[in-house]
Amino acid sequence: MVSKWDGGGNASYALEIDAAHLRVEVHDGVDPTQTVFSHGFLVDSAWQHIAATLSNHTLRLYINGVLDTTFANSQIPMNSDRPLSFGHEGPPYNGWLYNGVLDEVRVWNVARSGPQIASAMAKHLAGTEAGLVGYWRFDEGSGDVAFDATSNHLDGQLGSAVGPDANDPQWTSNSAPVH
Repeated sequence: MVSKWDGGGNASYALEIDAAHLRVEVHDGVDPTQTVFSHGFLVDSAWQHIAATLSNHTLRLYINGVLDTTFANSQIPMNSDRPLSFGHEGPPYNGWLYNGVLDEVRVWNVARSGPQIASAMAKHLAGTEAGLVGYWRFDEGSGDVAFDATSNHLDGQLGSAVGPDANDPQWTSNSAPVH
């Protein structure tokens, strides 16, 4: 769903769904990639909030605002020059595609606490919150740009997906229950 990954040595991290589990892959540029799975399951055809935090080498996975998995001794993702990608593994490597709907993607440079995640998961943010470096609401409804609601202006270019089972991104009025 969200990645800075290229399928090779320039991989950093990827947040994915695998067999109904949330999966996070972390690569530090040196050691073999670490893969962490949620204990809980994600449900098809239902909105769910997912989050991953990394602080002091501890990776935490949250499903619907509740801590699901804690993994100590996590690698620190390498500083990759790959673009941040939504819905597919970053170009030029397109090893997986997300077949679903994304809304309200937020990237922070601070690890949010469980209570912070739970209290903000169903709310629109102002875009000026401390530590928020990218915030894509996907509310545009048309066009080929997803605008970043922070002052960083990290607007995203929507493009065609690659592969035999790929669908091009489409706007939907089926938004997440965020108010």
